[in-house]
Amino acid sequence: MSNLKIFGFNQKNFNWTTPVTNVEINIGATRGKGSYTRMFNFCTQHSSTPSLCINNFITIADATPRSEDILFDLKTFNNLFIYDSSGKPKKLPEKYIIGLTTAANRWNKFIRYQDGTLRLIRTINNGKERNWKGIQLLKVTYIDEPILARTKGVLVAYTSLNVGFQLELNDASMNELSSEVLSDVLTHELGHALGFAAWEIRKDGKPDGELLLPKIISNESYVGDPLCVIDPPNKNMVAGYNSYWGTIDWLNRKEDTPSALIGYSENSGLHLITGYYGSVEPPPVPSTRANKYIKRGLYNEIMVENFNEGVKYYISNVSLGYLLDVFTSYNGKNFFNYERKIIGSEVKSFTEPRPGSEYADYIIYFNGQK
Repeated sequence: MSNLKIFGFNQKNFNWTTPVTNVEINIGATRGKGSYTRMFNFCTQHSSTPSLCINNFITIADATPRSEDILFDLKTFNNLFIYDSSGKPKKLPEKYIIGLTTAANRWNKFIRYQDGTLRLIRTINNGKERNWKGIQLLKVTYIDEPILARTKGVLVAYTSLNVGFQLELNDASMNELSSEVLSDVLTHELGHALGFAAWEIRKDGKPDGELLLPKIISNESYVGDPLCVIDPPNKNMVAGYNSYWGTIDWLNRKEDTPSALIGYSENSGLHLITGYYGSVEPPPVPSTRANKYIKRGLYNEIMVENFNEGVKYYISNVSLGYLLDVFTSYNGKNFFNYERKIIGSEVKSFTEPRPGSEYADYIIYFNGQK
């Protein structure tokens, strides 16, 4: 089974007045291979407009969505881009339009921008983005590197106001992916574009403002919920994690373990940890022991760093919770990026721990995969 490496988000701040085409924030990248499946093949073989054909198989957001339904600006996926050696602007291959649309709608099923944050984006710079209708795909480039894809984002300096993203693709390697793997890869990348990142968000969006969402470093000890000292805390992510029995008793295991649910590095960015780790704080309910305990790893959550071929990855309440906790402070008020559209996630079932269990039960497997 091949391993698909996914890179994360390395943030650079910039002034809003800088042209977005000249501003980049490294977000994510991926590796892997596979083969196409029936849904994509049917549309490419039987329709002159495959991107419309695919709409029959997936839920598509309104092309001109109401303000409360905004997430990604899907129309920008159909823009013309100079992405290959021809140097000519043209539409993306349908496989990418379909994959991006599918990925965007996986996230859009569960979350949307809050109205207050939308108003802030549209007014913060004298109305420069007054017609903004969601995160825009601004640029696409083909690359020849040992990765599948890399995403770069555009946002307002020292805030979480993410107005657009850029995409770099290794087309030769992406051609080997099945449509399901392509969907997972692009869903992961759009998760970074939405804000699964090591933010540098400061009070009132000022470079010398109080740091509100400090970087989470994987080699720092985990010393309590929330994961970092902010106001408000990462309450949605923590609640989502513990809803999957993420925290269980130590059971006298003595192995060295990682020390955090989230890992960050300058090279790979921010991701969820697949391996279990230990801590000394009292576990929450349903456990009753105030002793050492285990934090279970997440095997097939969409925002883990490494993908395995043949495994399906899911948006869970952990990654959704992280995004729901992202906020901007401006003029003395907190603006959370997102709110829920529906309760729940793509996770329908998960493995529960058993007393005296072996290592496998210290990992959370979603939807029957183990």
